[in-house]
Amino acid sequence: MNDPSVKTDKKLKIDYINIVILALLGMFFFGIYIIYGTPVYNDSDQYIAMHVHREPVYPLFLYVIRCITPGHFMSVASILQSVLCIYASFRFVTYIRKTFEIKIPGTVICLLIVITPYIITPLFSKLHIQMSVAIMSESVAIPVFVLFIINLHNAFVKCKFKNMLIAFVISLVLTLTRSQMIFTFILWFIMAVIMVCMRRSDEPDDILTDEKIMQKGSSGTKASHNNGRVIISPGADRMMWLIVCVIVLISGFTLRDVSTRAYNYVFNGRYVDSVYSHINLLANILYVSDRDDMDDNEDDHLKAVFKEIYDKADSQGYLYNSAGSSLSDRVEYLEEVHDRIKYDCIEYGLRDIVEAETGIHDYIEYNRIADGYAGDMVRALLPEVLGKWAADAFLLGTRGLVRNLAVCHPVMYAYVALVLVFAIWSVIYLLRKDIRDKTAWFMVIALLAVFGNSYSTAIVIMCLSRYMIYGFPVIYTALFLSGRKVFCLISAGSAKQIV
Repeated sequence: MNDPSVKTDKKLKIDYINIVILALLGMFFFGIYIIYGTPVYNDSDQYIAMHVHREPVYPLFLYVIRCITPGHFMSVASILQSVLCIYASFRFVTYIRKTFEIKIPGTVICLLIVITPYIITPLFSKLHIQMSVAIMSESVAIPVFVLFIINLHNAFVKCKFKNMLIAFVISLVLTLTRSQMIFTFILWFIMAVIMVCMRRSDEPDDILTDEKIMQKGSSGTKASHNNGRVIISPGADRMMWLIVCVIVLISGFTLRDVSTRAYNYVFNGRYVDSVYSHINLLANILYVSDRDDMDDNEDDHLKAVFKEIYDKADSQGYLYNSAGSSLSDRVEYLEEVHDRIKYDCIEYGLRDIVEAETGIHDYIEYNRIADGYAGDMVRALLPEVLGKWAADAFLLGTRGLVRNLAVCHPVMYAYVALVLVFAIWSVIYLLRKDIRDKTAWFMVIALLAVFGNSYSTAIVIMCLSRYMIYGFPVIYTALFLSGRKVFCLISAGSAKQIV
């Protein structure tokens, strides 16, 4: 018989390692606050002013704090951001420690990985931003992204759709914090579809392990084996769950749009989205355009608007013909001039045109009209410049991929290539051993995250370090876990005993 007192002792057992982890994270993040205080950067004013171009979550976060403590709201925001970073980092490290059964040295490695972005971003980013305390949406988005990753992985390995919905809610919050996080919807959808395809129809709430098969063998459960692996048979309810995944994905985009519009209606007086999406996209397209690219367009007015903006950008030397001759030179120059094209030429140029034509001086209204012009130009120009634009987007995304793991330097390109080759090989190797290997699927999520963030961001804007740093703790943790697991399999378990 089991001794009840033993159960009680286990429940009351204190995990001192977790306490040490929490204490170290507290000293680190509050130490940053003590040293740096509350830094304010270029975009901070727009978040404070609840600007129409900004996503709702972070301005609302500041607004609520400002209502409670109007005189010290930025300091309180930095403190709360530090608490969020401590919580997310603690959850991440303890989740990895428990799920993958890592030892103390491995826990130290994960702890160092999760705090590294907060050390390297002030050193290597152009603005030297201290991410945990800055009045910037990234200060909230980075820890929430870490929570999204571990919740998504947990939902997937447990094969529970209700847990997957929790991960989706976190994804929705992310997209309402930073628009670049829309790729997390797609990441969620991919993993949800894989989960549905792998789950058994007769096990709706959990995966079917080998032990459960043995237990259920007498009750008629059907499963075949191949070298100890379970072969997943198609379930009658699979199509229904796939349809649910599609509905949830569509609902996410709808909720994001409605939430943004409702926020702007309450705080800016207009039921509109960010009224800036097409202007962002047009900047990279205009960069690779030539003056005659819209000569065949039937809308003479739109052609005139395009040529006015083009001439302004060309005269300032902001277009690809002012860059170097190689593709890499062209992309590096685009990173330098993207904001100048977007603000100086497109936004201000369209503002002057709209005000002159309509007499409208209301900021939101003329931006709405200007974004409409930008959308029309995107649709007209993209077929003409698709090849050049796609090449730039690919190279921008590749530079972003490098920035997920390192800094852009010729040596680092080779390093990142080797790392990614190992990462992909480890997934194949581990999944061939066990189709449900938790380490392999964590790496799959990590790879989808860094590739998705890099290339989706490159479509619209440039891949700055502070846009890419989200992937750093995830991919390096996945690399550590995969290296550990592969070595453990090769060395018959010795690595597991050490780390």
